[in-house]
Amino acid sequence: MDYSKLLVEDIHSVTMATINNEGKPITRIIDLMLYDEEGIYFLTARGKSFYKELMDQEYISLTGLKGKVSFSLSGKVKNIGSHKLDEIFLKNTYMQSIYPEDTRKALDVFCLYEASGEYFDISDPAHIKRAPITINSKEHGTYYTITDRCIHCGKCETICPQRCIHNEVIDVSQCLHCGACLEICPVQAIEFKGVKKRRKEDVCLMNMCMIEDDKGHVLVQNKINDSYTGITFPGGHVEKEEIFKDAMIREVNEETGLTIKNPYLCGLYHWYKHSIHNIILVYKASEYEGFLHSSDEGDVYWIDKEDFLNQPLATGMEYVWDIVHKQHQECIMSNMGEHKRGDLF
Repeated sequence: MDYSKLLVEDIHSVTMATINNEGKPITRIIDLMLYDEEGIYFLTARGKSFYKELMDQEYISLTGLKGKVSFSLSGKVKNIGSHKLDEIFLKNTYMQSIYPEDTRKALDVFCLYEASGEYFDISDPAHIKRAPITINSKEHGTYYTITDRCIHCGKCETICPQRCIHNEVIDVSQCLHCGACLEICPVQAIEFKGVKKRRKEDVCLMNMCMIEDDKGHVLVQNKINDSYTGITFPGGHVEKEEIFKDAMIREVNEETGLTIKNPYLCGLYHWYKHSIHNIILVYKASEYEGFLHSSDEGDVYWIDKEDFLNQPLATGMEYVWDIVHKQHQECIMSNMGEHKRGDLF
């Protein structure tokens, strides 16, 4: 079966997903214009946010539906400029009315050139059909399989809603992926294959710096924030494409009025919240210039170094103190009921 032909010519309009500038998924209806051995082609105008997302992420997911038949694909896209633009307008004549004459110059063509997904047909609900789809990809989709740990109890065959398990073999072309067999197996002999472990994660990068003078004082900040209050050190977020050291110098200047020199990276303080890996790069500095002033982040002032641990510290600052003083180089925080615990390394 020519799945690309079915997608482009029979379904044509699909739901396509990218990630917006807030890190949230967003979908649009996009027309698939052409296909060949290189991939599937679609287009968009350079002024649209969709264009910027495609250029930045170079990856999309799509779903197409016609009647009881659906297609899904996820994979890599690339901008090929105006290549194939005239061919697209000849084949899809309605585009000539949307972008008449030279106005088509605002468009760029994209090619979905490496992707994997599946074809799914429930026209006969009692005998569904499923098949992997690939475009220049070595991935072959996900599937359930029975391993040699099987003890031949027959429970998986009995519970399968599609009756697609026979003699300890799963017919993957009829499997619903419901997972009932995996849950009922008494010896965990059934495995779900083809799922890659995600190696990327959403990260929030921040910094913090302990500034000390030559009189035994450290500069602290009484943080005023709805979610984070107490005594801490100056710091903030690393901006996109900003060098870590420059970010630290900028944040200290914004919050204290001081310009630090030669900040030294002592270690890392990090935690997970709402699936985001929050990482603070912990610095210290003893060279600075300028005049001290506070900011809307909180008051800043000097205290005796020996009194720091006796202050009403913000959460985790005792671990940051440990890192700064070279006893450890890393701390990861975790929730323990209503309390937080730091593990030092």
